[in-house]
Amino acid sequence: MADPDNSASHGTVRLRGWCFCANHGLEYCHRCCMDFRMCNNVRLQDELTEEQLERLTEQAIGVPDDARPPLHVQGAYELLRDGTAVCFAHSAVGCERCFDFERQVMDG
Repeated sequence: MADPDNSASHGTVRLRGWCFCANHGLEYCHRCCMDFRMCNNVRLQDELTEEQLERLTEQAIGVPDDARPPLHVQGAYELLRDGTAVCFAHSAVGCERCFDFERQVMDG
């Protein structure tokens, strides 16, 4: 059975719990009318520590919102026979090197 945080179903692929359009690998896909930024931002906010949130506020950056540039994963993953998504580079489920979306969003 596929790992629910690293799998695909119903046009959505989840990589480390972050959602993307399975057809095009986009966080915001205008062709499929999908925008996962809000869902992924909530996940990011849940993972930030109080210290990180305070630092963002002090730096007048704030928590990323739905207007941020969308992420993409085209060509970065493949699905195994059981439906589990792995990165191409390391064939790893939930690869923190390839799928470090938290850093990508925070680094802008």
